[in-house]
Amino acid sequence: MVLCDFQTSSTEYLVLVKQIRELSNTVKIFLMSSCEIGDSVVRNAMIAGVNEIIMKPISAENLNIILQDYIDGIKNPLDSALKL
Repeated sequence: MVLCDFQTSSTEYLVLVKQIRELSNTVKIFLMSSCEIGDSVVRNAMIAGVNEIIMKPISAENLNIILQDYIDGIKNPLDSALKL
C-alpha cells in the first residue's frame, strides 16, 4: 500500500505511479491532495494505476476506514466512508 501526497500542478506523481506499477500490479496506490483536482488529473491518475484519490482535509477516522476497506477487499470503499 502506498499513500502519497501530491500537487496537481506537477505531473511527477504520474511518474511515481507508473514506476510502482512496473514493480507491482497488486499494490494499492492512494493519492492525497488539498488542491482542487480536475477531471483530467483524475482520469490520468486512474489510467496510470491509482486506486483512489483522497481529498484533504480528511479525518484520521475516515482515512482509516478507506484504507481498511481496501485491505478487507470491499469493492467500493468510499461508500462506507461517505456514510459517516
